[in-house]
Amino acid sequence: MKKQILVMMALAGLSLAVSAAEQPPGVAVFNFESGADKELGAKVAALITTMLSADPGLVTVERAELEKLLGEQELALSGTVSADTAAKGANLTGAKILDNGRIIKLDAEMILVAKIIGTENSRVYGEMAKGKVSASISDLSADLAQKIATVVNTKGTNLVIRVESRQERIDKIKKPMGTGTRPTVSGKLPVRPFGAP
Repeated sequence: MKKQILVMMALAGLSLAVSAAEQPPGVAVFNFESGADKELGAKVAALITTMLSADPGLVTVERAELEKLLGEQELALSGTVSADTAAKGANLTGAKILDNGRIIKLDAEMILVAKIIGTENSRVYGEMAKGKVSASISDLSADLAQKIATVVNTKGTNLVIRVESRQERIDKIKKPMGTGTRPTVSGKLPVRPFGAP
């Protein structure tokens, strides 16, 4: 959990000048918490990542790169590596949305709970998939991956800060001025040779 918070802090400070509409958001899936069975959480995360990578509206971030980033962030906090260097690593991963979760076994029921977190604004959405304890983990993971993809595709604009294009900013400035005649301003600057007093 500490590593996930570090990644969110590092990525929250970065604002790429690319509109959310121009490029699908990068999604990183962390290992799910699964109590004593650590391998189960890693398997669920791997299944969900694989299923999300098949969605053309999403870009999944390679987990090896994410682990490298986490190491960089820990070094930055320890003072071994500068924060600027660590931030550049975060920029390379492109993860704007994080997904972590938990596997819960209650009596005869198994529940996979996911938190979908925007790294730039810390907005959180939750989803879950549930079935019997005997249910197939791959089926539950597929169900949850589909729900995660739906959230990212339909509510992604709430998870990722949209950067306005240059033209949109110009249009915002021009709109209040209307379409009437505008005053002309001119000026004259004296030109001096280089090195002249």
